[in-house]
Amino acid sequence: MDYYLKRTENPLILKDLKRQGLEVNKGKEITCRCEKTFPIQDMYRCLYCGVYFCLECAEKHFGQSREDYDNPPAHVESNPILAHPLPSPVQT
Repeated sequence: MDYYLKRTENPLILKDLKRQGLEVNKGKEITCRCEKTFPIQDMYRCLYCGVYFCLECAEKHFGQSREDYDNPPAHVESNPILAHPLPSPVQT
C-alpha cells in the first residue's frame, strides 16, 4: 500500500487507499468506492493506482467490460499484439 500512497496526490485515491489498507489489515471485507463491501477475493485491484474495485466499478475504472473483452472488434482479433494472449501449455 505504501508504494501507491507515495505515487499519488489525488485526494479520492488517497482516501480509498487509506480506508482499504485498514480493512485489508483487519482481514475483513473491503469497501468499494460505491460503498458496497465485498470479500477481498471478489475485488479487482488496479495495477496503477492500487485501489480495489467491485466488478461493476472495475469495469468502469478499467474502461472495458468482461463482455467487451470476450468479444473484441475484428481489428483487435486480427492484430496479434492486441489479441488475447494464449495461455501457456501445461508442462508435465
